[in-house]
Amino acid sequence: MPRRYVQRSSGGQFVVKLGCQSDARSGRKPLGIRHPKGTNNTMSTSSTTKRVGLGLIAATLAAGLTMGSGISSVKADPTQLDAYVGMGSDTTQDVINAMSGFNYGLDYNAINSGSATGYKHIISFNAAPAQTAGDNCITPVLNGPTFTRPNGSGAGRKALYQATSGVGLGWTGASFTLDNSTVLPTCATLVNISGAVNFARSSSVGTTTGTDEVYVPFGRDAVTYISYRPGGGAALATLTRKNLIDAYASATRVTVADPDGTGTVTIVPCGVQTSSGTMSFFKTIVTLASTGSEQAAVALCTPAEVNRLQESKGDQLKAKGDAFYAGTLGAGAYTADTQLVVIAPMSAAGYIAQANGVSDPNGYTNVTLGGISDDGTTGTGGADLGSPTTGTAPNLAPNLTFYASAGVGRDVYNVFKRSSIINTGTGFTLTNGLVALFLDTNVAANGTAGAPNNTSANNSSKLCQNSTVIEKFGFGQISNCGDYSLTKAWGSDAASA
Repeated sequence: MPRRYVQRSSGGQFVVKLGCQSDARSGRKPLGIRHPKGTNNTMSTSSTTKRVGLGLIAATLAAGLTMGSGISSVKADPTQLDAYVGMGSDTTQDVINAMSGFNYGLDYNAINSGSATGYKHIISFNAAPAQTAGDNCITPVLNGPTFTRPNGSGAGRKALYQATSGVGLGWTGASFTLDNSTVLPTCATLVNISGAVNFARSSSVGTTTGTDEVYVPFGRDAVTYISYRPGGGAALATLTRKNLIDAYASATRVTVADPDGTGTVTIVPCGVQTSSGTMSFFKTIVTLASTGSEQAAVALCTPAEVNRLQESKGDQLKAKGDAFYAGTLGAGAYTADTQLVVIAPMSAAGYIAQANGVSDPNGYTNVTLGGISDDGTTGTGGADLGSPTTGTAPNLAPNLTFYASAGVGRDVYNVFKRSSIINTGTGFTLTNGLVALFLDTNVAANGTAGAPNNTSANNSSKLCQNSTVIEKFGFGQISNCGDYSLTKAWGSDAASA
């Protein structure tokens, strides 16, 4: 333990001093938390300055010295030690990273739950490991288990179930393939991760009726497609929703008018990893009757589950197109074919954040975000949604008409075990940090759908009040931010992944 003592200086003032055995001599690691790219790595710093600074605060309070008004409680340990841990969706990881204080080289004001609930913070683990690090294992809580990071909305919800439902051993996770084809194995099988996950990031909603899990929305997104023409030529700026339905319905290739004005182009669809909430939602857009039909459609581009694209990775789609063009993929069927276009599902918010430079740009050279010219499922009579974005980078913004579509627009969520935020006996919200951070418990009306007002006067959720950051990452502000009425049963989320 550090030795703390107070000494009178030559000027008559009291000075707090701290003696502490160094981490190097003791062999201790200050936190022992392995962090993904994009989270606030200051949590694992071992600088002497930080340790001494924290010790001085504790020692000052212990000595009965006053450090100033306005501070109702101070923790002796870093707030990250008991922060709420989230994981899951690729789509929302960066905006939640920002809420925790840091993302892609930029500092943000970290949200905290406030004095009444102990100034609780959040930390968030990315869906996929950094390509350069090759670390598929995470240790999110001090002295807790090390396990395979959950990749995607579905995997995040399954990890939440394993961590909060008292099931004990159960989490395995999935292997991960780096861009250089290196396969990172799972860290261990059937790991007991109880207490290691507090919330799941999710861009899709479970389908089983029930009350086990609560989906709390915080922003609006839209799902469309990205495309790439390896042989050059005009970008595929728009498709109809029916074009997408046909492209993902079977192995039969769809052709559309060439944007260059001559002939047609052939669309080869590619699949996104199956735990992705964007892939799950995209299946509703293309009205897939079965998983088998989608697998048949994408088999040429992504022939096996391990070869599916990581959501929001434009560089991976480009690599597929270039391989077709070079004759190293698809048995040479599209070698040097200037009329070939490859496509994949894409979050509009994810594209905006990357284009504006607040998220890591994943290779969008000549890879473009597409619009929807007809939102109907039959190919005629639907709304022309236009482009998903307005403006130009680095000031792209959502096209709110596009986002408002019932067909391609979606809310994005943080998911909780119901009993962690709601008293199961009375139905009222609990008084804890999770509720203060994520739920809107204010009686006051929270704006309207057309003009949401998520200020502190209208919305008690600390996350919802941070609407400027939500919009910075390409999400539309919503009037139901922090609502906790949407519930589902664990259903398939109870299975390990």
